This record gives sequence, structure tokens and C-alpha cells, in this order.
Amino acid sequence: MSIDLAPSDLGVLGAPLGAGAEAVVIEAPSLRLGDVTGELVYKEYARPRTPDPVSADIVAARLALPISLRHRLDASTAWPIRRVVEGDELRGVLLPRVPAAFVRTMTLPSGTTSTDVRDAQGLMSPEPHGPNALGLAVAPGDEDRLRICRDLAGILQLLHLDMGLAYGDLSARNVLVRFEGRPRALLLDCDAVRPLPSALPPLHTPDWNPPESGPATPAADVYKFGLFVLRVLTPRDWSSVNRDPSWAVDALSAEGLDLLRGSLHDDPAGRPCAADWFVHLSRVLGEAIEPPRFGGCGLGSTLVAPGDTTAVLWHLDRAADVTVTAGGRVLGRVHARPGPGRLDVAPSISGVLRLRAENGVGHDDRVAGAVTVMTSWPSSELPVPIPALATPALPEPCATPLVGLPPAIYGSMGTAFPSVQTFSVEPSPVPGVPTLPEVPWFLADPTALPHRTPTRRGASR
Repeated sequence: MSIDLAPSDLGVLGAPLGAGAEAVVIEAPSLRLGDVTGELVYKEYARPRTPDPVSADIVAARLALPISLRHRLDASTAWPIRRVVEGDELRGVLLPRVPAAFVRTMTLPSGTTSTDVRDAQGLMSPEPHGPNALGLAVAPGDEDRLRICRDLAGILQLLHLDMGLAYGDLSARNVLVRFEGRPRALLLDCDAVRPLPSALPPLHTPDWNPPESGPATPAADVYKFGLFVLRVLTPRDWSSVNRDPSWAVDALSAEGLDLLRGSLHDDPAGRPCAADWFVHLSRVLGEAIEPPRFGGCGLGSTLVAPGDTTAVLWHLDRAADVTVTAGGRVLGRVHARPGPGRLDVAPSISGVLRLRAENGVGHDDRVAGAVTVMTSWPSSELPVPIPALATPALPEPCATPLVGLPPAIYGSMGTAFPSVQTFSVEPSPVPGVPTLPEVPWFLADPTALPHRTPTRRGASR
């Protein structure tokens, strides 16, 4: 996969979104890349540069990450996606567009509106200036401020440990914040990061420089992160330039104060790492320290009828939000506890069901399996021919027999009946259909007795 694009590859550019002394950011609405979701913007440098290896390494570092870490990086930073190179000049970089949640719109006294990014500088100002700068009605609480600090610590941990990079110019202006839903941080200006070890000096925003000089290092990043924690948790006058950790006595626990004092130590070797901060703040907030991992997953049934459900089964090592998708469409979502879990979904078409577990630190993607949705075939009545069968001829009637029946008496009351005359079967007037004789009604009773059988009265004598 190429890390470079030509200006002609960007398509028709849109309106400028912002400008500074070093670059202008322009919409690139028609450009889409397979490894990026969402809209893109073009950061065009005011002065073109030589395509140096460092800029190539920054782009390549993202592409070299596992998919789960790459998604985490994309959600937490405005990372350079591609370089824009023309001839022997580096004209700029392609970036993901900043999500709308990190942008504020303010109405000026004149009635016009102003749109700008929501940076962390507003967290360091007391009321009412701080909330106004953030575009909020009320100032964020202590827990929300701790969550912003934890999120930034997780981003630095990703850069230092997983990518082998130092950020460099960490300051409130380069950290965007949002408070809708889960408080999150977003790191800007990532095209100035430095691979480790680096001989290049970092940039320093005034009032954010560490006591040591030299190249960009994780220790210098941690010093600036300590200033960030101190100033975000103590929004007072002059907080944005404060370096005294004693201001945070009421905002941090004893362990947190030790980390803060260590972060602001003059000796870089005595400072903690970003991972120490991340673990501490996660424990304070009751949050997960590591991304979730599936121990296994599968389907209860791989063949379902239209409208029926199948069970998606999994085993998680820690609590997380689990989402089931098929073909990019969400079939179900649930907050799952550690251990075995299940979610019944009703796929509408055959395909592969995918699982994602996410807990804020990261996520794990797995394929649950393929499911087949049976197709209902139309039914119709088939004509069934009825065969015509020949009617067999009945035999000719035999000679008229004489039937002699003995006289009988009927019933239990001893009533005697006369002898029955003999009768014969008459030929039928309809050929082939015999005529049955008329049988006296008392002969139809099986209890009829022979003639001269004693009655009840006679038997009693």
C-alpha cells in the first residue's frame, strides 16, 4: 500500500476549515480510502518541504499496527493517513476530519455564529470563562476531568509502547475534548511526532516546555502530561501556567500526588511513564486497564428460517460492549459481563456474523460464523388426473331360492307369534340390481327364540 498521493488524487477540494501560520486545512469531500472510515481533510503546508524519511515513517507506523490498535489510534488522534507529494516536494498530509463532537458553535453578540474546535484550554479556566470557551452550559465535574486525563494517558501509552514514538508538542491547544456521552480526548498535530530514538528537537508551546533540552522523548511527554493533569484538575486563575503540584492536593489521592510530583521532576529518569498514569486513573475511575479479548465464539445454529433467530455465543475475559453485525449492519448490541455470553439475533440474509467487544481501552473483533437463511419457495396446486375405471358386470341372478324360517316368539314378555310362512326372493325389475325380501321386523332381533320355547310364565310353573 502506497503512503503517498499526488495532489491530483485528492479530487475536487472543498472549503477551507481552518488556517494557521504553518498550514491550512481544506475539505476533501470526494476522496475515500479503504483503510479509513469517514471524511478526510487535506492539511496543506504553507511552505512545501522535502519528503523526509520521518514523515514517511509516521504514515507507515499507523499502517503497521494491528487492526484493533489502528482503530484505537484513529479514534484518539488526527493521524496522518497519507503524504501528499508532488515531484520532490512534500505539499502536505491527508488527515481524518475532526468529528463534530469536538467542534463547538458559538453565537457572537453581533448575531453571527463562529465555529471552532473545542480544545482543552477551556478546562483550565475558571467559571464562567471555562464553560463558555468549551461551549458548555456548566463546567465539567471532577470525574469528567479525570476521564479526559485518563484518555490522554492511554493515547501517550499507545504512542510510546506500541508505536515507538514520542509526541513532542503536547499542550492544551493540541488536545481536543468532548463531553457528549463518554468524555474523550483527541490529539492533533500528529504529523510532528518523532520516531524513537530521535535526534530531532521537538517543538515546545510556551509555558509547556520541560526543564531539560534535547530531542523528543517519552519522559518529556510525561512532564507535559503532568502539567496537563495539574492544570485541568485545578481550574483557577493562572492555572494555565501553574507548575506547583501542591495545588492538586484536594484533586488527587496520595498515589496520584506521588505520580504528579514524579512527572514534574527535573530529572527525566525519575519520572513515571504514561502507562503508570493510565493504570492509576483507570483504577480511580473503576475502568478497564486492557482491551477485552474473546476466548472463543460461535453460533447456536447455522441454518435458520426467515424471521427466526440464532444464538451468537462468546466467552469474554472482561466486561465490554458486544456488537453483532452482518454485512455492515448491526443486528444487536449488549453490555456483556466477563465469562460466557449470548445474544439472539435474526439475520435477514445469509452471510458471516461478526463480533466486536469494546471497553474504551480498545476492542477485539472476531468472526462468529456463517449462517444460512433458508429461502421459502412458492407453492401451487398440481392437477391430478382421476383415472376412469370400468364398472364390472354383475352376475346374473340365480334361481329363486325358497327360504324356510321357523316360527319364533319375541321379547321377554312371552308373546307368541305365529309361524312364519316361507318366502322367496323375487327377481329385480332393474337388471343387475337384486331386490331384497321384506323380512318381518321380529326376525331382525338376535334374541328370537324357536317356536314352542316356554315363556317366562310357563317356565315359572
